[in-house]
Amino acid sequence: MILKTLHGEIIGAIGSYFDLEAQIKFSDISEISFKIPAYDNGVPTPFYDDIQAFRVVQIDPYGLYVLQEPDTSGDGLKEVKEVSASSLEILLSNKRMVLEEGTYQLYRADDLTSPTPVTVMGIVHQLAPDWSVEVDEGIGTQFRAFDETDEKLLDWMTGKASKSYGCLFCFDTYTKTIHVINANKDYDVLPIYLSYDNLVKQRDISVSIRDFFTVLNVYGADPVMINEVNPIGSSKIYNLDYFIENGDIEEPLASKWKAWQDEIALRQNYYTSLSMLRNSARARKVTAQAEETDLIGERADIENRMAVITTSLARPDTWDTADEAETRVYLEEQYNDLKDELAVKQSDIDVQAALIEQIDDEIEEHNESIQEVLNELRLTSYFTEDEIEVLSHYFIEDDFTDDTFAVFDVDVTGENDVYVSDDS
Repeated sequence: MILKTLHGEIIGAIGSYFDLEAQIKFSDISEISFKIPAYDNGVPTPFYDDIQAFRVVQIDPYGLYVLQEPDTSGDGLKEVKEVSASSLEILLSNKRMVLEEGTYQLYRADDLTSPTPVTVMGIVHQLAPDWSVEVDEGIGTQFRAFDETDEKLLDWMTGKASKSYGCLFCFDTYTKTIHVINANKDYDVLPIYLSYDNLVKQRDISVSIRDFFTVLNVYGADPVMINEVNPIGSSKIYNLDYFIENGDIEEPLASKWKAWQDEIALRQNYYTSLSMLRNSARARKVTAQAEETDLIGERADIENRMAVITTSLARPDTWDTADEAETRVYLEEQYNDLKDELAVKQSDIDVQAALIEQIDDEIEEHNESIQEVLNELRLTSYFTEDEIEVLSHYFIEDDFTDDTFAVFDVDVTGENDVYVSDDS
C-alpha cells in the first residue's frame, strides 16, 4: 500500500495495516477500508500521522483510492485508525457539469483539444484535463437532448448521461483514463460458474410480477414521439422473449413473432430515414411559406403605392401648368417602374408557390413510403386476429417517459435533405 498526495507525489509505503476489506465495482465507485495501529510491537508505524483525508493510497492491483477522514480509537494503551476510501474518480464529484438546454454529441476526438468544446466528453475533459478519454467505436456519434443542467460531474455522467447515451463510464485510476463503453455491445462471457461446491452457500431468488412487463409505451417531452422512428407506427416496444423461451407461446407463432421482430429491426434505419426526410421537407415548407408571406406583403406594398399614384393622376384638374405637367410625367414614370417591380414580385411569388407545391409532392411521396412500411409491419397487419388474441394474453404494459430521446440533425437550407442517426 503506497501513500500519495492528490497530485501523485509518493509519501511512503504503509505497512502493519489489517482488516482490509474491498468492494470493487465495475462502473461505480469502489470502496476500501482498513485499520492501522499507531504502534507495531512498540515501534511507531511509519507515516501513521500522514494518513488523513484527501491523501491517496495505491493498492495493487485494485487501483487508487482517496482517503476520507479516519476515525481514531484508543484505550490509553493502544491507538488505531479506522480508514475508509473511495476510488479515485470520486474526485470528479468536486466538478460541476453545467450545460445549456440543447442537443449534444457524446464524443468527437478533435473536440478534446478545443478551447470551446461542444461534445459531452470534450466538456468533461475540459473540466478534468488530467483524465484522458477513450470511447468505444461508433458510440461517440450519438446525439442527445438535455434540459439545462447544473449537477455534480460524476453523478451526471454515471446517471443521466449513461442512461441517455446507453453507455457505461469506467475509470482506470492507474492511468486516469475514462473509458466510455457501449452498454449494448456484445461481449465475451467469462466461464465463471457459481455452485454450492465452490462458492455459493445459500441463495435466495425472488421475482415480482409487478415489475415485469413485455410492452413498453415510450413517451418523450412534447412534441417528441417515438413513432417517428418506430416502424410499427406506435409508441410501443414489444419483447415476448420470456414467454417464448418458456414455451408458453408455441410454434409456429413463436417463429412468426421472432420474424416480425427481425423485420422491424431490419426496416428501422429505412423507416427512420423516411421520417427524417419528411420532417426535413416539412421544415423547408415552413421556411418557404414564410418567404412567400413576405413576398405577398411586399407585393401589397407595391400595389398600395400604385393605388396612391392612380388616385393622384385621376384628379379633376387639367394639369395645364408646366409644373403640373412635369409632376404628371414624374408620377407616370413612377407608376410604370412600380408596375415592372410588381411583375417581378409576382414572378417571385409564383416561383415560391411552385416550390411549396414541389415540397408538398415530396411530403406526399414520403408519406406513401412510410405508409407502405406501416401497412406491412403493424401488429394488426402482420398477425391474424386469432394470433393477436393469443399474443394479447402476454402483453403486460408499462410506461416509460424520458425527455432525452435521440435527436436528429436536419439540414433545411440546402437542396438535399440529410439526417444523422445514432441507430438507437
